[in-house]
Amino acid sequence: MKNPNQQTNPGAGSRPDAIPAQATTPTVAGAASAALAKAVDPAAHDAYWQEHHEKQPFVQPGQGYASYQAAYRTGYEGARKHGVDLKREELEPKLAQDYAGLRNRQSVEWEHGKAAALAAYDRGAEEINIILHEERLRVGKREVESGQVHVRKVVHTEQVNVPVELRREDVVIERVPASEVRQGNASDAFADKTVEVVLHADEAVVSKEAHVTGAVRVSKTAEVETRVVTDSVKKEDVEVVREGEIRRGDLGKPGKL
Repeated sequence: MKNPNQQTNPGAGSRPDAIPAQATTPTVAGAASAALAKAVDPAAHDAYWQEHHEKQPFVQPGQGYASYQAAYRTGYEGARKHGVDLKREELEPKLAQDYAGLRNRQSVEWEHGKAAALAAYDRGAEEINIILHEERLRVGKREVESGQVHVRKVVHTEQVNVPVELRREDVVIERVPASEVRQGNASDAFADKTVEVVLHADEAVVSKEAHVTGAVRVSKTAEVETRVVTDSVKKEDVEVVREGEIRRGDLGKPGKL
């Protein structure tokens, strides 16, 4: 495949002026189809024809580049616009119509500019760029619900031992000497008698009351983690297949470029 920016030597066998006006359109193997995407660099073509204009056999005496500029433009833009598979009889009316919309007061008539347009068309047809595409993985993000956390209070029962001092009364019996005893009624002698003493004791009384021991605060935090997203993408490539009698070096060896 030729570089779109490579200039063709006007003295070589492929010079545009050496192609007869009625010759068939040259075929570019594997790429001569209007369905292919073609890109034209107008500045490069314009510079080329401006440099080689005076050497072209179709130039009328006294006619400068400005007189043929619209014709050249009609040709190299026509290669992109109309494809490269048209026959001359199909191509020329289309180029003539394009030229009518591009010409200005300085432009030559179509019968004089047709050869320039066809020469520029042939050169543009040799410089077909196949646009290659590839898919690129674009990863975005969106917020989704990942789960829920339920926080609830539960009651546990445990045994608690609390020491407490309890007072208990008891009876102490002791003998005392007669000298320390107050004399009582003699009639009570030798009579049965019972004395009752009431004893008291402390009893533990249990009661419970609730006290605040603390609180649990529930809040959310966000953490950022890096994950690798893997997917398949498409990528276009070019294969060059040589068919027929193609000189070595015209298209390179078969295979991928």
